[in-house]
Amino acid sequence: MVSMQETAYPRLKSCPNYKELEKLFSPTSSEISWVKQKARNPFSQLGLLTMLKTFQCLNYFLPIRDTSSVIIEHIARKAKLDSPDQAEWDSYHRSGTGIRQIAMIREYRQAKIFNNQTHQIM
Repeated sequence: MVSMQETAYPRLKSCPNYKELEKLFSPTSSEISWVKQKARNPFSQLGLLTMLKTFQCLNYFLPIRDTSSVIIEHIARKAKLDSPDQAEWDSYHRSGTGIRQIAMIREYRQAKIFNNQTHQIM
């Protein structure tokens, strides 16, 4: 099987520098406001914001457990949210919250799912 490194899919750096963090992963005030409207607690807010920023960078959804802690901590600092530990992220994925938040992000970013109908158009 072909590895992710051998494909055309963009990937996140495990240790982005300060300029990259600022440019790619700093949430805007409108993004922070939107997240606070959509997610009830700070943990869910950070999850939603992290998935939003990584989606904007990659154009696909990456599980938070596969996102560098440097990126998550940067987003948390900028949004003034606490950064949870790895065990909390694991429970986040099992809870189904991430799946619901993907739908929110698609709506917010007006991102369409590539399906058979889309394929026929191409």
